[in-house]
Amino acid sequence: MEISSIKRHIETPIMKYLLKETKILSIRAKKKKERKRNGTTRYDRIMNLVYLVSDDIFITAIADVVRAQPKDFMVVRQERVSIQIQVMFRCFMVNGSQFLP
Repeated sequence: MEISSIKRHIETPIMKYLLKETKILSIRAKKKKERKRNGTTRYDRIMNLVYLVSDDIFITAIADVVRAQPKDFMVVRQERVSIQIQVMFRCFMVNGSQFLP
């Protein structure tokens, strides 16, 4: 399975939120220039979070979960939950509680 297809299968609330925000912000950026806060736009801050969440270690962990055998369902489920917790914690550390569901 390719990395791009693994990214599409990630169904965490954080990834859904970030994807939604990037679509909305890219549409807004075309219509008008965004005001900058501290030298960066909101779109830049969201994109930084997307890259933080989808780093190599995270993708490797997701690939391990995808390749697991069906008989190891509980282990796979626990691994997926731990990955979701790690992603939420990283986003919280970067930008506060506004990204938590």
